[in-house]
Amino acid sequence: MLKLYHLKIHKRDFFLYQEEIVLRNLTTDGDFYCFYTDKKTYQYLKNNNCEIEILTDYINEAKKLIFIKKGFIAGVGLFLVSFFVSLFYVSAIIFNGNFLINDQIKAEISANYTTFLGLNFITDQRINDLNREVRQRHIAYEWISIEKRGFIIHVNVSKDELSKERPIENERIGDIVATKMGSIHMIQTFHGTPLVAYNDIVRPGDVLISGSFETNDEETEHLLMARGLVLARVFEYVEIRVDKNVVKNELTGKTSFYRSFSLFGLNFAFRNNQHFENYTLIENEVFRIFNIFSWKNVEKYEKSDIILTYTEEEAREFAESLIEAQFILRKTHALEKLLEILFMTVVEDDEGFTFNFLVSTIENIGEFKGRD
Repeated sequence: MLKLYHLKIHKRDFFLYQEEIVLRNLTTDGDFYCFYTDKKTYQYLKNNNCEIEILTDYINEAKKLIFIKKGFIAGVGLFLVSFFVSLFYVSAIIFNGNFLINDQIKAEISANYTTFLGLNFITDQRINDLNREVRQRHIAYEWISIEKRGFIIHVNVSKDELSKERPIENERIGDIVATKMGSIHMIQTFHGTPLVAYNDIVRPGDVLISGSFETNDEETEHLLMARGLVLARVFEYVEIRVDKNVVKNELTGKTSFYRSFSLFGLNFAFRNNQHFENYTLIENEVFRIFNIFSWKNVEKYEKSDIILTYTEEEAREFAESLIEAQFILRKTHALEKLLEILFMTVVEDDEGFTFNFLVSTIENIGEFKGRD
């Protein structure tokens, strides 16, 4: 590699040491020669006190360019780090008062931190999810809100119910009504007037919590948006149809492993050489820096369609698993439970089985219904 130095040397010195000179692109400039050479030749001429002039030092030029680029990259990196730190960094959690659940809520928030270099980070989406989850877990408190302002998370807890002397403004007026027939298991009223009690039998459309109440002046009725939780013991007949022959997409046993990288939303796969027409993926995240960069180990499992033939017992087990799955999907509160699935009858034909069950649950049967 000769283009490290562009030198100018007197012709006298050039002819004296020409056998030791390695050069390229020789040109004449009066009593001097100009040429490109390497570091070894430059040092040789310099050590022999030759009359030379460095026209261009490409090594220093490259160092300057690298320094400038490194400085630019470092500046951009520092800006990005500062930007993401300002968005997601958490320095403290502050409550609006001393409540019994403060430590518990603090632990629930801390469990959702992403820790990097000893610093704690949390996304706005996770804050929104925590708002919903914490309210569901602590239903005894009228209101809990979690908000991040700057580097600090502010938690506001309200224990006392709103005074019935004060109707809520700017909210939709209405009642909590029953969606199913059942026996009241638990009722908790946040706003409004409860109209049912434990063990009361209710039917669809019955008002459970009224959005109206009277003040000390019995001639005046106030309206508000009823809020509360009503759980009931519910019995329902459920019919499930299961075909005898079912096509299922199952694993074949063939697998492949590769690494997946993401940089600013661009995805790259390393050694993803095995191609399956039908497959499922299991991803294990190894490292992530927010949405800038992530590294995942990915396992790919081939799948294929197979035909399963159910016996009556197998079909019944499958039907019961469907009932459990359907209950989990419609579940809205942690206190809801599937108590019992009681088998009643089965009708078999050439195509499959029709099962009838009596299903017992504890369900949230309250639904808000606005007043016209």
